[in-house]
Amino acid sequence: MSKLNEIIKFPKYKLELPISKKEKYFRPFTVREESTILLGKQTEDKVIILKNLIDVVSQCFSEDVSSMSITDFEYCFLKLREKSIGEVEKFTIKCPETQESVDVSVNLLEDILVYNTEPKNKIEIDEGIFIEFNKPSIKQVLENPNYNNDFESNIKFIANCVKKIQNKKEILEGKDLSYVEIKEFIENLSSKQFKKITDYFDELPILLVELKYITSDGTSRSKSITGIFSLINFFFDHITIHTFYQLMFQMKYFHNYSIDEYYELLPWQRQVLMHLIIAELEKEKNTQNNTISI
Repeated sequence: MSKLNEIIKFPKYKLELPISKKEKYFRPFTVREESTILLGKQTEDKVIILKNLIDVVSQCFSEDVSSMSITDFEYCFLKLREKSIGEVEKFTIKCPETQESVDVSVNLLEDILVYNTEPKNKIEIDEGIFIEFNKPSIKQVLENPNYNNDFESNIKFIANCVKKIQNKKEILEGKDLSYVEIKEFIENLSSKQFKKITDYFDELPILLVELKYITSDGTSRSKSITGIFSLINFFFDHITIHTFYQLMFQMKYFHNYSIDEYYELLPWQRQVLMHLIIAELEKEKNTQNNTISI
């Protein structure tokens, strides 16, 4: 598809990134791009899942988004889903307190919360010794997807974010240091010094989606979804890859859509068309039943 056709066909939306405060323009993702995310998710490989999502978000924003901060990227993903699939949607979750299944309604216009604490990125870990960090980008998560669960990955994640290491005599640029050198430096820190580093990462801006619901005992409760992989799993649970291709067959069989036409739809358009097809089939079924009765 040419860029001209893309401009004509797809609406453009504007948003302000919550952390960088930059204004960005984007278009919704198509059914074809939805399939890219679904196929990645099916692999259960975090690198493939995130790589596919970064590719789709980059296409929709017409730029490479891999250098975005983690929170800005998560916000872009949710806003893309909002405009591509729907603003308000119902989900079924398991309450972590009662273990019962409950229905929740999520409004992506209202339920996204961003806590922008902006900690100082230059930390004095000892007298006269400073370490300065670049704000982690989604690219660092792609390179170390298990950084929250695995110590070695966490060290690599921290090392990739090092901008400068400074003492009273010199300033060392992180880009000029090897991973082995930075790792050795970090591993030689005391537990108190290392905690100053982990405190910085713990205080970075965070995005979460708050789910509010009432359990069968009448108690109002809430649950938060946070972290890019949790967000992908939750907000792309609306359709399985099996259902995706089943819908494609139905669109082709009942509505004479070609596969290319199906792929170029927006997901919410497909949903509307499917409702119309189902309604028409029900109408035909009732007409046939009435004819038989007569």
